[in-house]
Amino acid sequence: MANVADYLTGDLGSIFVQPDGPNGDVYWLGCHDLGDVAEPSGDVSRTFCPDPSGRGKWKISTRAQGAAQEGTVDISFPVGKTADWLEIIGRRRCPTAVYVNSTECGERDVFNDFDRGFVLQNALVTNKTRSSMAMRGSDGAAPTEATRTFSFSFERAEDYFSLVATRYAHASVVALSAITSAGRDRCLGACGAPSEPCDLLWAVEDAAAGAAVVWYSTDAGATWTASGADPFAVTEGISSITSFAINATTMRVLVPHSTTLALTPAEIAYTDSATGAAWTSVTVGATDTEFINDVFAWSQEAVYACTDTGGGAAGNVYKSVDGGATWTIVLAGATDALNAITFGRKNLGLAVGDTNEIQFTEDGGDHWTSIAGPAAQAAVNCLDAAVLDAYRWFVTYDDGTLWYTQDGGTTWTQRAIPLPTGATAIPTLTSIQALDEYCIWIGGTATVGGNPFAFLARSVNGGKNWASWLSPTTSVIGTADLTACTYNQAYAAGGLAAATGLILAVAETS
Repeated sequence: MANVADYLTGDLGSIFVQPDGPNGDVYWLGCHDLGDVAEPSGDVSRTFCPDPSGRGKWKISTRAQGAAQEGTVDISFPVGKTADWLEIIGRRRCPTAVYVNSTECGERDVFNDFDRGFVLQNALVTNKTRSSMAMRGSDGAAPTEATRTFSFSFERAEDYFSLVATRYAHASVVALSAITSAGRDRCLGACGAPSEPCDLLWAVEDAAAGAAVVWYSTDAGATWTASGADPFAVTEGISSITSFAINATTMRVLVPHSTTLALTPAEIAYTDSATGAAWTSVTVGATDTEFINDVFAWSQEAVYACTDTGGGAAGNVYKSVDGGATWTIVLAGATDALNAITFGRKNLGLAVGDTNEIQFTEDGGDHWTSIAGPAAQAAVNCLDAAVLDAYRWFVTYDDGTLWYTQDGGTTWTQRAIPLPTGATAIPTLTSIQALDEYCIWIGGTATVGGNPFAFLARSVNGGKNWASWLSPTTSVIGTADLTACTYNQAYAAGGLAAATGLILAVAETS
């Protein structure tokens, strides 16, 4: 049974606003009351058919829920002699973010000090009320406080919690290079058993010797099993992994080999088996020294691979419209090797690589534009990227820095990542994934006591503030890759830790 101290009261809550939207400055509203937060989830409609057991009896034949409606909330505050942040937001008439954090022990005006919280996304002021602004005071009673109440309509609300890090045991005796979720968000019914995306995870090795093994977990990372077959031959490591649906019941898992082999062009392999029992191998391109650094799938009609043509030379981008069976080059000869490719929307994507190489597409890869990255990073390798829309992107670098643009690459700003507790440096940031414009996860390596540790960090306000979680044990290369499932669940794969591959899970406590 929970203790009384496990429950929240209203005085533990604090309201914050972000007038310029995600990734902007956050301000504490210190003397404000939050009203009821209503989140209509959609009306339920029912269809009836006669019950054969008798007249006047009916059975429900179908039951369906309609689209969710806008959420609403009122925030009230005393009228001051100067403008309140809500008054400023109200006259600008722009969408804003409203955060409500609850904490028992932290500082009320520090955003990251929370036990739990929620964000009201893209909130708009819909009504303003002034109360007790002027009174004649005929009865001699004490004056009533003058207040204003602002009504908001918001797109949706997302809860976030204080999380903990757990290292799951793994049998791999070499470093793990990539991880992905391959599950579906599904309710119990005709389509199968209930499931969540990260119930099913896949991870791969980047073996220096011996055949690289693909691993899968059906219990959200708690246990791992080697796939029924290896996708490639001896000495062919695996650099990346992606998954996508090919029909209502089957998820395809696709991996590329990460090594240059004599007289062998780049190669990918895919499986439709839930246990990886058999793999189909496909040649990509015709350059013998070329190998694939990263793969990404938006759908089976939009699968992408980016390459290095050998020795850090120019990279290419390939696209498959048939689930990886055949490939066509869509970007030939980027200035430098390409390390990662990602899409934030179906047509909007980035490919990033060595010495600040950044390529952008807004038509699904048919055409690419070379983007000038941050001038200070001219000689630094880009390792990963996240695309929020046509103008807002994040890029991670192998010097441990994170940069973002809000104008499509015209200008860039560095976002400092706070050191994880006990760490003295962040030598590299390897991975980034944005679940939406508010929740962003990053992974990298932190130095603790002179040793490398994998870590994951999360922002719930678009990149402005970050909280981080270290692996419980040191690992050779820290975080190599991450997969984010929800606001409150993410996984990292990484280098050897105590002689086995690293799987780091960050999630809420039960």
